[in-house]
Amino acid sequence: MNQATILYGVQGTGNGHISRARLMASEFARLDVPVDYLFSGRAQAAYFDMEEFANRRFETGLSFKTHRGRIRKLQTLKNSKLLSCAREITALRTDRYKLVISDFEPTSAWAARLRGTPTLALGHQYALTQRAPMPQGDLFAKWIARHFTPANQRIGFHWHPYDSLTLPPMIDTTLTPISNSQSFTLVYLPFEELQETLTLLQQLRSEHFVVYSPDVSRETQSRNVSIYPLSKNGFRHHLQRCTRVICNTGFELIAESLHLGKPVLTKPLAGQFEQVANAMALKELQLASITPQISVLGLDKFLASTETRSRIIYPNVARELAEFCLQQADGTLAAEESHEALASLAQRLWSQLDQSASTESQAVGQAPALAAA
Repeated sequence: MNQATILYGVQGTGNGHISRARLMASEFARLDVPVDYLFSGRAQAAYFDMEEFANRRFETGLSFKTHRGRIRKLQTLKNSKLLSCAREITALRTDRYKLVISDFEPTSAWAARLRGTPTLALGHQYALTQRAPMPQGDLFAKWIARHFTPANQRIGFHWHPYDSLTLPPMIDTTLTPISNSQSFTLVYLPFEELQETLTLLQQLRSEHFVVYSPDVSRETQSRNVSIYPLSKNGFRHHLQRCTRVICNTGFELIAESLHLGKPVLTKPLAGQFEQVANAMALKELQLASITPQISVLGLDKFLASTETRSRIIYPNVARELAEFCLQQADGTLAAEESHEALASLAQRLWSQLDQSASTESQAVGQAPALAAA
């Protein structure tokens, strides 16, 4: 096999980073670009459905600790294996690659900085600029967002073009809503206590819930709640067929739900800067229902009031971004041209977005007012 051209680092804490990497892996394979993948942020045994990443390795990296739906900063600091992470950074030979791509993954990014390897950072975090809604204060969180993964260039994704270099969400554009004879609500709250969530859902006996959780290893049924272990294909199946979605306020799942026209009730993870910022943007754009706490009353109100949304059909961001990355790696795009090329790419992708589609329509039409910069 040819020497890999690109090292692709992926933050393993949230599945959204991995979902993006899967899409990019498919496009790199289409372009016949050899890529090595590095994952960090969770135990190796906790990853699932990793077949797309043939040349993969796992490192310790850095992550955060949560308890009952809230970031625990002190526990995060205590559990951070900084010495192990520093050793991994020092040992990683990024100078063998023409380009390092980091999806909020610190080991690859800092190793590339140490060895002077060109680095491109991808992530929703990089779209949280001064123009995007953000909570005030929490200077530490803002510092982390800016310095956690150093790079020569950063590319952010958001639901709205708050900045000229911000791209639309990168999702699987083959996702389409599928009619289902049985109405059910899909629930994905990985940062909440599973038993507390089940206790709440079981009080709404007239509704069927499908819950995906990292805390179970097999499918079970508990009254009106079906519980499944994490699975890429299984989750996709239920997402396409569900009536509505309840989730924490990460980025990718909500983007997929908007693409499918699914109403969303979302609870931001308390103390997590990005999720609080996401909730502010969703409220400002009127794209989802926001709740600070999951409760029976709030769930009942959401179930009773939600109606089918119009779809926001996103373009194939991964396809064009993979080609942009290849230009960066093979040197056909000079450094001084990169900024202008990225701005042009962002404008082109936003012009393809269709917010006027009904849940039955899949055609791409005129760019909506939302896409105006």
